[in-house]
Amino acid sequence: MIKIMEKEYDHISLADYEGYTYDRRLGGFKGIHYLHDRGFTENVMDGLKIYRDYEVFYSNYDFPTVEEAIKHIHICGGKAVLAHPGKYYRNSTMEEVITDFEKLLASEIDGIECYYPIHSEELTACCVNFCEEHDLMITVGCDCHGEMSKKENEYIMGCIKKDETELKLKF
Repeated sequence: MIKIMEKEYDHISLADYEGYTYDRRLGGFKGIHYLHDRGFTENVMDGLKIYRDYEVFYSNYDFPTVEEAIKHIHICGGKAVLAHPGKYYRNSTMEEVITDFEKLLASEIDGIECYYPIHSEELTACCVNFCEEHDLMITVGCDCHGEMSKKENEYIMGCIKKDETELKLKF
């Protein structure tokens, strides 16, 4: 996108973008911060509209399969944990959730983010029970993406309090 934009705008260039750095504690990703810091957008989140305008969508790119991603996470010494399943399974039955979890288990997933702000009690229990039954990690998260996403109705770091005895971490 920057390569295309540099032909249209004098104050944006691929070389400048490649050398650009920003405070990662602010959250978000490099492109939207670059556009904002170069005066192209009024705020960081407006950068997402630019991505849309230039038709830069996830669906336009090939991503690794779940199996490939898990394999590479393991090769690098990491743990593959399903993040915020409540976002994916909001309208699913618990039977559908378990069926998907079993597929992930066959792909050697290491854990599930069982505690998450939008999870129903039923989904939380389903996640915890599945992890306990299959000796998987039980984690907690809030999906905080730094300062850029802080709003009154957004999830902030620490919004879920869990005692370490409620988690199962394997390092």
